[in-house]
Amino acid sequence: MKKLIYLLFTALLVLGCNTSDDNQLKNNETIENPSDDTINDPDDPDRSYNMNLSLKIKFENEFGENILDIENPLFDASLIDIDIYGLDGYQNEFPYSTSYTFAKYISFVNYDGVGYCFKLNDYLFKSVALQNIFHERKWLKYRIIFPDATEYVIKVEGLLINNSETDYYPTKIYVNDELRWEQPVNSRSEYMTLTIVK
Repeated sequence: MKKLIYLLFTALLVLGCNTSDDNQLKNNETIENPSDDTINDPDDPDRSYNMNLSLKIKFENEFGENILDIENPLFDASLIDIDIYGLDGYQNEFPYSTSYTFAKYISFVNYDGVGYCFKLNDYLFKSVALQNIFHERKWLKYRIIFPDATEYVIKVEGLLINNSETDYYPTKIYVNDELRWEQPVNSRSEYMTLTIVK
């Protein structure tokens, strides 16, 4: 019986020593703000600023029907002009030529549960100059113009990720200066979907 109690006591002591220090969080440490400052350090201290973004924009009519639905589209997606705000203003980025093989900053896609939509991605890795301008502005901006001259300006604001000097995450999305989306507290999602009624 003494042997059994001794073995049990030893096992509990070993288990307690292994877990007490490893799993303890420091006073101000959270999942979003780890105490180890090296976790989010950039690989290259000279690399420029970026904000990951995957924003799906769906257009519906007043009846909730997708106006870009490929079966009965109200507008041909290739006739829609989409620009991004670059170094000195807007520059056209859509549609892409068939030979365009690099990462697409704007694409027309069919997503399960969303339907046909435009997918707006971060475009900041195009040049160091554009990334540095983003660090000053802290926003991405897209302009979508339909063939009937209806225009939508999508602005995505961002904040620096904790413990990083180069990486941002989206915080707010505006459509024609109207706040349409805000990042939930303690979240850093880069995936979102907006529906615009045209």
